[in-house]
Amino acid sequence: IGQDITARVAQEQEYSRLIDTANAPIFGVNVNGLINVWNKNAETVTEFSREDTKGKNLVRDFIREEHRDRVQEVFTKALAGDETANFEFPLVTKAGKSVEILLNATTRRDEQGNVIGVVGIGQDITARIAQEQEYSRLIDSANAPIFGVDMNGDVNVWNVCSANLTGFLASETLGNSLVDNFITPQYRPMVAEVISRALRGIETANFEFPLMNKTSTKLISILLNATTRRDETGKVVGVVGIGQDISESRAKQDAIMKQREAEAAQAAQATISAHVYHEIRNVVGAVLALAERVSETVELSLLAGSPFDAEEATKLAKRMKVEELRGALTSLGTDTQGTKPLLVERLVDARKTESSQRGQQMMQRLPDAVRKLTEHQRVVCQHAVNTLNDMLDVAKIENGTYLPKEDVVDLGALCARAAELQGPRLQHAVELIVDAPQPGSLVVLTDRVLLLQFMTNLLSNAAKFTSTGKVLIFCAALEHSSSSMADVVLAVADTGPGIAPAQQKRVLMAFTTGDAVPHEDLSDTAAASRSTGIGLRLADLIANVLSLHGGPEVEVDEDEEMKEPDALPRVPSATNLYEHTPQRRWWRALRTGIQLESPVCPDVKTTLGSRGGPGTLLWLATRMKRAPAGSVEDTMVEERPSDNTRVLKLRGKMRVLVVDDQRTMRQMVATLFQRLCQENAGLEIELDTAISGEHATRLTRVRRYHVVTMDQQLSESYCSAVSAAREKKRQDNELKTDTLSPIDGFALSLTFGPDRIQNAQKRLAYFEREIDGQAPEPGDGTMVGHEAIRAIRDLEVRQKRPPTVCFNLTGNILEADRRQYSANGSSGVLPKPAKLSDLKNALLDGVPTFLANGSCVQRGNGVFHAFGELQIADRRR
Repeated sequence: IGQDITARVAQEQEYSRLIDTANAPIFGVNVNGLINVWNKNAETVTEFSREDTKGKNLVRDFIREEHRDRVQEVFTKALAGDETANFEFPLVTKAGKSVEILLNATTRRDEQGNVIGVVGIGQDITARIAQEQEYSRLIDSANAPIFGVDMNGDVNVWNVCSANLTGFLASETLGNSLVDNFITPQYRPMVAEVISRALRGIETANFEFPLMNKTSTKLISILLNATTRRDETGKVVGVVGIGQDISESRAKQDAIMKQREAEAAQAAQATISAHVYHEIRNVVGAVLALAERVSETVELSLLAGSPFDAEEATKLAKRMKVEELRGALTSLGTDTQGTKPLLVERLVDARKTESSQRGQQMMQRLPDAVRKLTEHQRVVCQHAVNTLNDMLDVAKIENGTYLPKEDVVDLGALCARAAELQGPRLQHAVELIVDAPQPGSLVVLTDRVLLLQFMTNLLSNAAKFTSTGKVLIFCAALEHSSSSMADVVLAVADTGPGIAPAQQKRVLMAFTTGDAVPHEDLSDTAAASRSTGIGLRLADLIANVLSLHGGPEVEVDEDEEMKEPDALPRVPSATNLYEHTPQRRWWRALRTGIQLESPVCPDVKTTLGSRGGPGTLLWLATRMKRAPAGSVEDTMVEERPSDNTRVLKLRGKMRVLVVDDQRTMRQMVATLFQRLCQENAGLEIELDTAISGEHATRLTRVRRYHVVTMDQQLSESYCSAVSAAREKKRQDNELKTDTLSPIDGFALSLTFGPDRIQNAQKRLAYFEREIDGQAPEPGDGTMVGHEAIRAIRDLEVRQKRPPTVCFNLTGNILEADRRQYSANGSSGVLPKPAKLSDLKNALLDGVPTFLANGSCVQRGNGVFHAFGELQIADRRR
């Protein structure tokens, strides 16, 4: 009985052709493990032909010994019907090399289902394995931390860099949870979320997190790219992270941020201090202005006098008996003879004379008493202002926000300038001596502002405590071996009461001597306010800053150090610089900061003379760079103090505009110009006021001014309030239109002449009705002072007018503000509260600038404003 198997044989032949031509190695074994299938691709891969392999044992003859057991196990399981997919194993080629095969081992059956062998369809993955191994080497040797996790979050990649950074070896991390074991608790949720997203195919770039370190509490900051890891089928098998150690940059960034935060805090503190300072100066200025006005008002009232009521005095006298009349006349030292009517008339006349004399005596005494009170009030307020100035400077240096500059400074000229500034503060019985190099002979690179402030603070302290004798300014240089450096000594000595030894350690602290507020019951102004305040503290801080930035320490020879280990530093005498200090020991023993000696050493006392007390000597010794030769001549011109060749001489008509948002301040400034007019017989002043920068610019379009004082901080709300007040006065028919000029519609000017009483009366009347002449417009008060000056300068350029002298009037006079004011065209700064001396100094010191910018012109010996016939200064005769 037969069976037609033609189709089956044809099918088997087709399968055989497909197997033989397949682009993958296919081989098979029978139940005994002997090869019975070996296609052409297998021949190509292994270099063994079909004849070479047929009938041979696959495991024994073509698998390396170390892999035979596991390969045999796979084939044994397949012969039992348990198939295996994606099994990797190596085949040995004819040349003895290994070929990596990825195999699917499938059970082979006959038509009855009986197992007759195993067929394996493989894939040559040798190149892929080699590539993976190369990738593994690259990962392991990468100069960046690379680690990976599987689907469970357990570490399966941990390169050498990761091990070096964290101290954890790969053997300690592989198979352990990355998040639970190597991430700090506070970051675990975030890192777990990033890994979870990557396992879902959502990758994350530039994720920053810290890794723990095995050997310390220090964390390693890692910037990570979390990438999904997939197999050859595209299935997600884990996450690999390529990181960057940013610990150092993070530390630097954190340090920068902390520094910026500190700087921002310091800047905010400085800003707050400046605003507080500004407001306090406004209050102090207002108090001073009101005190002056009280004194003036009392004096004017007394000068006006109180009328003697002769009628009432006559009635009282007639009711008196003759004996009473004669007794009263006797007490007044008047003739008592005559009839009663004659006695009555005589008593009335005597009492009228007595009343007049008593009034005159009161007029003499009361203004003096008021002036004493207001002068003490001025001293107290000025003391407060000076203390605020020093406190701001101390704060800037103590919090490190002040960085010393490197200006070209002529030390001889600087000492002369310090003497010029502080000389007027010395009492009449005190002589000032300046022993300093000639201008141009000692020019260095240092901070001009700090050094001048250092010298003026020392001189101010000496002036405060010295009532008789001398004050010495001393400056000298010890020639250094290098021509580029100079060892400089700057000192101030006085013949004051000295400083007790117990106080010398405390004296450089703030407010350690005397009282913070001047005493009213001490007639001597200097004695009334003998407090070191904060001035010496500031000088000590400056000395420390200059010492730290002055250059390297002087090398000390060991032999010399053994000779005088505790040599006391002394400032040399003015005549022989180092005669008492062999080998310059005093210099080598110096420390940074201010040095103090009291009483002064004998050679300095010889220079100061025998008058006065034991005295105090304060000095700074530091190394400074010499200025380049090319800058010396320029510096001589720049640093030399005023040559005193000019004096302030005001003559002619001066037009003034005062801009401020407080009437008290406007009247205070007006009072200064009133007093200026009274001191200069040939001067007349026409003065206008404005309450905003916008108002000021409108005025300058139609009126020409010689001088403008401009408040820096102006107020929009004040302008609105003035506008509302004017509107109410208009509705109540109380607005006076006779205060306005018929020519331009602005307020009539306040005029000052030589008569003191008339000036005061006119000023009081003007400000009593000032609001009637102000006409604020919407938006007035938004412009700050320096913006208004800029607008005035732009107007002058358009109209081709010579520049007006414009002073910023402000309580906030930080260096940055001065630069801003100057950049916007300011002629200088008047501090609040301004004194008459401030105004006079600003006018005289500004003359060179006024001549340079065209505000003034030279006519013979005189300096005149370019507009009109107003003279500002004259040649000193």
